[in-house]
Amino acid sequence: MVVTTRSQSRNSNEPAEEAQETTQETPSARRSRARARRQRRAVNVSKMAPSVPDAFMLHLIKIIGYDHATNPSHPVFLALNHGGYHRASDLFNLNEIETSRMSYLDTTIGSSPVRTTLNRGFQIRLLAIKAFRDDYEATNQKKLTEKDWIDDIDDKMMDKFIMDGKVLPAYGITPAVAPITTTPSNVHQRSTATIENFRKTIRRDPTHFNVFNDKRLWARWKLEFEATARAQDLNDILNPNYCPGTPDEKEIFDAKQQYLYAVFVRTLTTDEGKTLVRQHVSDYDAQNIYKSLSDFHSNSMHSELVGNEIMIFLTTFRYNVNHWAGKTAVSFITYFLEQL
Repeated sequence: MVVTTRSQSRNSNEPAEEAQETTQETPSARRSRARARRQRRAVNVSKMAPSVPDAFMLHLIKIIGYDHATNPSHPVFLALNHGGYHRASDLFNLNEIETSRMSYLDTTIGSSPVRTTLNRGFQIRLLAIKAFRDDYEATNQKKLTEKDWIDDIDDKMMDKFIMDGKVLPAYGITPAVAPITTTPSNVHQRSTATIENFRKTIRRDPTHFNVFNDKRLWARWKLEFEATARAQDLNDILNPNYCPGTPDEKEIFDAKQQYLYAVFVRTLTTDEGKTLVRQHVSDYDAQNIYKSLSDFHSNSMHSELVGNEIMIFLTTFRYNVNHWAGKTAVSFITYFLEQL
């Protein structure tokens, strides 16, 4: 048999007998021998000393359940090393796509190492670090510093965060479940949940709205009414041009209309107010009631007459000369400014 030796061109770490080729070997034998060489090289690479992560990174990973001191060859550390993640800041830039691509050489399967994708459970725990930080900062309205991580955050807190299912929603990941079809029943349930959320988020008390029973005090009542309405998340009613777009928005707007109409029934006791409330008893259109009431006191003949009376008062009244029913000079100045 004729043998051609090419050991001088091979890696010196390979046995000399494996660096020989026969001129008559089959293609299948050549492929097998090449595959064996690649596997040996992979083993050599896997035995190389990995880069040691920084101390803060090791602390973060320990919080999610993996201790480098006791198990440095854990798949999480191998995958992080293979991906070049060696600093704590790298963990805060991980996302769903990056973790899904993480892999490591598994030497526990058979006699040859196998490139293996990091399993889903490990991926979720890695993502939990950034998700926890974002949730903490949104809830506490302050930065979660390295000192906070070390002093205040432990593995029990992280386990509870993960068990509460807060990791996947933070990344917008959809669990592997059957798709939800949009049916009338589903739409009704979603709208009901939205309305319940509207009713629970802010405490609404109709008694916080003052009664409007004197047309001369329109400016003061309007100021107080709008401030209270905004505090109770009723801004949409104050805007005459607002029109809800989506079904959920329409459901919420309808709930606001019903609530504020009930407020108007109790608080609008002037003749004009009572008339507007009666006109909308069937559609409880509080938005239209408030627009019409504002127009009456701001843009009508009545508003012009009232404006003339106010102007006469502002230009002719003299404090300490004309009779002032109020008790103090401060009350006079306040009333004067309200008429402007």
